[in-house]
Amino acid sequence: CWKSFNIANCITYIKQAMDAIKPETVNACWRNLWKDCVNDFKGFPTIDKEVECIVQVARQVGGDGFVDILEEEIEELIEGHRETLTNEELEELIKSSTEDEDDDNEQEEPATWTLHKFSEVFQAAKHLNDLISEYDPSMERSLKNHT
Repeated sequence: CWKSFNIANCITYIKQAMDAIKPETVNACWRNLWKDCVNDFKGFPTIDKEVECIVQVARQVGGDGFVDILEEEIEELIEGHRETLTNEELEELIKSSTEDEDDDNEQEEPATWTLHKFSEVFQAAKHLNDLISEYDPSMERSLKNHT
């Protein structure tokens, strides 16, 4: 029986033994030795709490369609958007978003501030400061009387 046992048989048995080990067991073994390599991912959380929160916010907003909204309606909307997009659909979305950005950029007017305009504004501010000082040279006294 042992005479026909070879390295290929050994590797087969090792593979079967490794396949039988659960990831939780491996994580439990490594947790005390090397915590950074432990994978504790237990799956994505359910969205029940988020759906409840959305419904509460919608009801607080009020108005037609928001006051009487149901959790099932929110879940239907979410389910409608769960399907994976194809590469073509992704490319189309990217293309349309960049076109929208280009349209937005074209509508923006460039800034028209120049050094000359800044100079005019600061000169007007200085003139205003001079007028205030002329009307009441002791600004501290004036502020104390009015507060």
